[in-house]
Amino acid sequence: MSCLPHRSHPLHTEAAGPAPPDAFGSFRVLHQVGAGTLGPVFRAYDPERDRLIAVKVFTLDLSPERVRELVAAFDRLIAAGLLHDAIAAPLAAGISRGAAYLAYDYVPGESLDVAIHAYGPAPAGDALRVAAQLAGALDFAAVVNIHHGALHPRDVLLSPEDTRLTGIGVTRALEQVGIAAPVRRPYAAPERIAGAAWDRRADIFGLAALIHELLWGRRIAGTGAQVADALTDVPKGNLSALRSVFARALADDPADRFDTALEFAEALKNAFGDVTVVMPAAQPPARHEIVEAAPRLPLDEPEPLAATPTDFDLRAAEEARYAAVEVAPAIVGENLSTTEDTEDTGPSIAREDWPSVSPVSSVVESSA
Repeated sequence: MSCLPHRSHPLHTEAAGPAPPDAFGSFRVLHQVGAGTLGPVFRAYDPERDRLIAVKVFTLDLSPERVRELVAAFDRLIAAGLLHDAIAAPLAAGISRGAAYLAYDYVPGESLDVAIHAYGPAPAGDALRVAAQLAGALDFAAVVNIHHGALHPRDVLLSPEDTRLTGIGVTRALEQVGIAAPVRRPYAAPERIAGAAWDRRADIFGLAALIHELLWGRRIAGTGAQVADALTDVPKGNLSALRSVFARALADDPADRFDTALEFAEALKNAFGDVTVVMPAAQPPARHEIVEAAPRLPLDEPEPLAATPTDFDLRAAEEARYAAVEVAPAIVGENLSTTEDTEDTGPSIAREDWPSVSPVSSVVESSA
């Protein structure tokens, strides 16, 4: 059976720009693994818990007071306890060299854009599995009124049997302290581009844009009916049904989209008829602990379901997860936006070139 790929990558040990810090609080920096619009990302080691973490540094031009406000917003995000199999959970926040940082679960895997560039469009079964996992993560967070708002292929990390979403909640945290959050075209919903109020349906648009890229190996061009009319046949898919699903998910008006991400994932699966979707086996609940960051210098520094692999009753599954979740205060703020266009991922490779691999992944971190 074809699965999502993995590749071997050497660890990056070369300096990139200014010398990185030696540590963030008690976290020892190993090396820089990427850099996005908001700042660099480091791989680090947590000696107290003997584990690897990823640390995102927000190198923004902010006053010390606003840096502390941003860290407080990150603390509220951490306190929400986003314990979901497909979410890279935020663990700790702090201040280093005058900049806010946010530490996450370390996630081995390959970003979605790298996988598409290397292997081309995914087989339907793999694409449907990724859609289901991401949709479950987005809807799980939406229960406590936390959304992503800036979905991009580099926020999705893939290994043969795992999918993880990074960066959830950061856009709202930035907006809460009056920082213009990046708008990432063409994945951003029209309301985000317009600087209007947005909610979970903006993430449905972004998710549909990502899955379109995973299935067809190219980015969307336009919205709604424009994208739907340009769709071409894919193996085992019902083209008419696919056009209906993507026209709705990518609608200009949020009210015309699916109500939840899982409704989109379910409609997408129905458009592929009898394609088998093998979901990962249920794992024991991870024991994520909120990590205490080092003192901040003012100016310097739920139970998983016992699901079978063929179980695809997504909404029922997530409702069971939600049963133990207490609704936390919303992270909200005035919407501000800017624009970040990204480069194309390059030509695709034929669909059948996706290799079969064992469930052992190598290490690549998201740089977004």
